[in-house]
Amino acid sequence: MSRQIGVKAACLCIVLIGVILVCGTCNSKTMKEKEALQRTVEEVNTADWYLCSNRVPVYDAEYQQMAKYVMDGRAVQVKAIGEEWVEIKSQGLIGYITRADFDNFFSEISLNVG
Repeated sequence: MSRQIGVKAACLCIVLIGVILVCGTCNSKTMKEKEALQRTVEEVNTADWYLCSNRVPVYDAEYQQMAKYVMDGRAVQVKAIGEEWVEIKSQGLIGYITRADFDNFFSEISLNVG
C-alpha cells in the first residue's frame, strides 16, 4: 500500500515538474514576443511618417525602377532625405523615391501606436 502511495506521489511530482517546465517555456516565449512587439511599436512611434498623395515610382538600391508604386493614400516611413533621393520604408521594404516626387506628393503625418 505504501509502495503505491510512493509511486503515485512520484508520478504526481513528475507531472508537476513537467507542467512547471512547460509554463516556464511558454512564459519565456511570450516575453520574447512582447519585447519584439514593443520594439516595433517604438520604431513606429519614433519614425518620420509621410502620406503619399499620388502614384509615385519607387526605385531599388541601384535606382532601377521597381514594379510597384507607392499608392495614393499610403503612409511610409522616411529613413533619409538626400538632395536627389529619399529613402523610404513601406511594409517592411526599403525603397527610394526622387526628391522632386517627395517634395510634390508627400506630407508629414503623426502616427502614434499603443
